[in-house]
Amino acid sequence: MKSATMGYALIMMGPDAPQHAADLAAAFEHSVRDMGLDPAADVQIITAPGALNQAVARHGVLVAVWCGRQLSQDEAEDAAQVQVARTMMARGHPVLPIVETLDAFDTKVPCALRVLNGEIWANMATLVANIMAGFELTRVRRRAFLSYKRNESQGVAVQLHGALELRRFTTFLDTASIEAGVSFQPALLSNLANIDLVILLHTANALNSEWVYKELVEAQKRGTEVIQVLWPGVREQDPKRIAWADLGLCEPVQLAETDLVRGAKRADDTVTPAFVHTLLPQVEQARMRSIRRRCDSVVRALADAAQHSKLTATYHPAGTPPVPMPHLVLSRPDSASAVATLVPSDGIPDSRELFRRFATQDGVVMDTTRTRLVYDELGVHPEELRHLNWLNSQLSAKSLAAQKATEWMSNL
Repeated sequence: MKSATMGYALIMMGPDAPQHAADLAAAFEHSVRDMGLDPAADVQIITAPGALNQAVARHGVLVAVWCGRQLSQDEAEDAAQVQVARTMMARGHPVLPIVETLDAFDTKVPCALRVLNGEIWANMATLVANIMAGFELTRVRRRAFLSYKRNESQGVAVQLHGALELRRFTTFLDTASIEAGVSFQPALLSNLANIDLVILLHTANALNSEWVYKELVEAQKRGTEVIQVLWPGVREQDPKRIAWADLGLCEPVQLAETDLVRGAKRADDTVTPAFVHTLLPQVEQARMRSIRRRCDSVVRALADAAQHSKLTATYHPAGTPPVPMPHLVLSRPDSASAVATLVPSDGIPDSRELFRRFATQDGVVMDTTRTRLVYDELGVHPEELRHLNWLNSQLSAKSLAAQKATEWMSNL
């Protein structure tokens, strides 16, 4: 399988850009590497005012960050930068206004940006995740799964569910995410098929729970990252911890006695706000690694199917016009002309993702005849598969299960 790249441009504007540019660039480049890209080759970070208009005119994938603050009486708005922001918004490129606090937000950003939802610098991990979604490197909706033993850690599970929801995660919690009357096991496994990472609350007897153990087995099958929050004493007491760490999918996070609000191992206990604040950025980073692993798995399956079908697969991890996202181009060995384009999905697609993937930022709809959004159907509920098949029968933009790629390629 060959590889080629295009590149992404992150534009930093606004009066506070000089103060925050270095920290944001470092955090962003770290996530870029987590996604398997080369920050030096695949990403351009633009802060020079003179380069802004040229960047907006280029053919590529653009995201802008407006670093806002309240201007003093002696300062004036940079009209040129405001116009660049207006132009990007008009063309459908994401513009993210960032400030120190959201108090008096309208006084810290230009009038044109006041209609946009702002973010604060303290939530750097969330900000970077939004940038990656703006580049179409990850899906917009962030999904997490809380795995825990109710009679040992329900209080922390409910607490983390609320904290993740505030960070715009859709978080599966068994007591809140399954409706009454719905069969529990199929619903649980179906949710595991479409999440970005698992957060395991590893209390003393967590792995003795049949459900917790099943959840981890399913996560392992899919290569899903696990954040393993180890309760005090578990590291020394539970030899099963080593087995899960050896899978390469687990990131252990040790919980100290002082991190528990009551300092006691009770089911209704919670953790301190400081621990939550430390954990959430690790969740965001683990999510990036998990998404990359899932996409890599789909790409490998497609490359194997192409080889079996005697086709050449060229992988573009940073996109290439007219497909501004990671994708594979299939061609015949005796011809340079593309016969198909395959876009790996980091989850189970729906109609909204099909639109987002097939309609570019400039409003141009990609050719759908030989283009497919490819997903891993392992563990997907049969009802969900029927829904995907129905969408394929109704829409010109279509999805394809990686497991069926060889059969599909044989008909090209």
